[in-house]
Amino acid sequence: MSGMPSLLLPAGGAAALGSPETVGPLLRGLLSAWRQPAAETAYLSNRSLAFDVHPIGARPNVRDALYAFAYRYGRGWRVLYVGRRTGHKVDTAIGYGATHLLVRPAAAADESWLIDELKPPLNETWR
Repeated sequence: MSGMPSLLLPAGGAAALGSPETVGPLLRGLLSAWRQPAAETAYLSNRSLAFDVHPIGARPNVRDALYAFAYRYGRGWRVLYVGRRTGHKVDTAIGYGATHLLVRPAAAADESWLIDELKPPLNETWR
């Protein structure tokens, strides 16, 4: 044997991995689902501000965003927290029942206005 390391393949050899025609689409499907944009939009407040809806564990790649932790409440949403940073509130929000992360491009006026209107329990500035 030469000094080359041996390649371990599953039982059945390389054919068990599938043909390139089947493996490629499988990998593309897995990667696109992981990076897929939100499939739903939530509208919050009487100004109907649009937020993209993501599962609570998502990490959307949005620069300078406004986030809200929320859960479905009837036909709408119950917002638990609104802010530009989420890391310090995620565990508490989940404890309060948050199931989704709502995201929109940030505007300073939107953040303070939403906190004042929605009075999320995890934002203390309105109290």
